[in-house]
Parts: sequence; structure tokens; C-alpha cells
Amino acid sequence: MRTWKRVIVLLMVVVLGISGCSFPGKNNNQVPIIQDDNDSEVNQDNTEDDMDNQGEQENPDGATEEEEDVPTDDVQVMYVTGNGVNVRKGPGTSYEVLGQLNKNDEVVILDEAVDGWQKILYQDQEAYISSKYLTEEKSDDTASNNPPPPSSGNQVPEITEAPDLEVYVPEGGGNGILIVIDAGHQGVGNSNKEPNGPGSDTMKAKVSTGTSGCVSGWHEYQLNLVVSMKLKEELLARGYSVAMIRETHEINISNATRAEAANKLNADAFIRVHANSSTDSSIYGALTICQTPDNPYNGDLYEKCRKLSDCVLDGFVEATGAYKKYVWETDTMSGINWCQVPVTILEMGFMSNPDEDRLMATEAYQDKMVQGVANGIDAYFEIGSEE
Repeated sequence: MRTWKRVIVLLMVVVLGISGCSFPGKNNNQVPIIQDDNDSEVNQDNTEDDMDNQGEQENPDGATEEEEDVPTDDVQVMYVTGNGVNVRKGPGTSYEVLGQLNKNDEVVILDEAVDGWQKILYQDQEAYISSKYLTEEKSDDTASNNPPPPSSGNQVPEITEAPDLEVYVPEGGGNGILIVIDAGHQGVGNSNKEPNGPGSDTMKAKVSTGTSGCVSGWHEYQLNLVVSMKLKEELLARGYSVAMIRETHEINISNATRAEAANKLNADAFIRVHANSSTDSSIYGALTICQTPDNPYNGDLYEKCRKLSDCVLDGFVEATGAYKKYVWETDTMSGINWCQVPVTILEMGFMSNPDEDRLMATEAYQDKMVQGVANGIDAYFEIGSEE
């Protein structure tokens, strides 16, 4: 009986060996499965063959990873020259803004520029950006928002009578409308007093340097002049004649005398460019200023000044996306009270607000502010924009 049992066992061994079954401890090139403390199956390691096979696996759409790479030989790239540059859905300022790009951002060019607008690839879709904010070479300037050179700090002789301002006339003579631009403040203030209005007993400081940026390092008198010079060029391009109260920081001219200079030219509009400040850094937004209807010095100009203030503010916020505060009617501004021509003061934003201050220091946003003011002036004179 024992002999038969041995025979049966030997036959089973032979059969199992022929069928390829393995015994514990036999090396058959399989990775053993072990149990962890949580009774889950854990693969001890990957064989070299497994790693090679993983690299050859295809994606669900049938293309290998190598085949999905986008060829770069024919891709043209350019670089953004400013900060906060709008990317739009179509080739024009009337199209929806899809996002913004900053200085030295790389963009893929999709087609030739048409009418000043470049088609680009933006977030896997076709989009457009103004060609003037693109360049073929990346800028080495990492400090893109550095302020322009400040005033020398030297007091210059005061201009006590309305100066004869140079009038810039566009090629061909333009539309015959004269805009006087006052870049508010100056490099060195003048704390001497002058009447708040003609014949007024209320005395105010003649002019100051203005406020300064809480994060940008700009002085208000610097920002005001940079924007005003850009506005001058934009208005000339639109056919307006332009005169500038100042084109330098080295000037000493009071607010009243600035108004009288605009009066002397019988300006069609007097645009005074300023920035704002507050002890509360959370306050932000744009506003314009004009006199009240009861102003004792030029109340008869109220309707024109209010219209100018409304138009400039509306154009400004539409072009920039800034928060619209309001038109402030007040009779406390000597630079308005001395005017005998339509006038408005634009407060572009709050330099005491970190975000707004940082934004106003960028060239791209300055260009938007200028476009907005110019659009507002067009609206005031009921002239269609050339955009």
C-alpha cells in the first residue's frame, strides 16, 4: 500500500513539473506579492522590462508622448514691453478682455499684424494684443516701473504773470480746438499764499509738490507730467491743438497763474491732471472736480465744466476699468476758481493705495489712462474717436 502511495506522489510531481507550475522558492522571473500590515497587495519593485514597457505605452487617443510634442522650428515668439497689457478676444479695444500680460512675457505669434493688432496664442486659444506692446527681443531691464528723474530740488524764479505758452498744432491744422493741459504740482513747492479766487479774502498756498506713491517710489509731480506728456501726443494725433502749462519739473507757477495762462489762450478746455491720496490706504478709484453752480467767480461756466468732468471721468473709467467714484463739486480749488474757460481736475487714482499706485506707475496703464481722457474730450466736443 505504501508503494502505491509513493508511485502516485511521484506521478503528481512529474505532471506538475511538465505543466510549468512553480513551487515556493522557485525563480520563475515573477515578482512576488507580499502582504503589508493592512492586508493590501504591494508590488515589491518593478522589473527592468516593466519600466521599459511603461515608456512605450500609448495615450488613449493613440498618440505616444513623443508624438504629442509640438514642433517648435516654425514658431515665432515675441515679448511684451509693458505691464498690465490687455489681451482681447478680437482686434480692437471694443472686444472683451481675456486677461493681461506683463513685461517680458513671451507670446506665440499666429499671424501677421493687422491694423495695429497682433493675433497670438493665449491660454490655448486665439487672442489679440496691440502690436505697440510687442518686441522681438526680451528686455534686460528688470526695474520696469522706475520713476523718471526727479526735480533737482532747486527753487526757480516764480512766474507771477500768465506766461505765453507754446501752442502745438497738428499737421494740417487739425480740428481747430485748443486743449491746455496742466500737469499738477511741480518739483519744488511754493508755500506763499494767494487768494482762493479773484478778490477772495481766503488765502491758500500757491502750489505744492503733491503726494507720493506708497509703493512705486514716484512723486505725484512726476506721474502727472509723464501722463500729461503722453496726453499731449495723443491729442495731437487726434487733431487737437495743445498747450502745456509745464513740460519740466523745474518751474514755479501758482495754481491761479496756471488758470490765467489757460484764460489767456481762451482754451476750449483746460485739463488739470492730478493723483489722489488718503490716510486710509484701502480707498481707491478715479474722480473729477468742478465748481458748484453757485460759484461766485465762474458759476456761469458750471454747465460746461460739469459736462467736461462727466465726459472725462466716464471715458477714463471705461478705458482703464478703474472704480468710478464721482464728480466732486466744490468751490475750494483756486486752480478752478481763477478759470474763465471750461475746466476739470482729474484725480487719476490714489497713490496711497498699494494696488492703484503700483498700477499707475506702469506704462501700459498710463497709456490706458491717456486713451480714456482723450476719449472723454472727444465725447465733450462730440467728436468720434479715431480708434
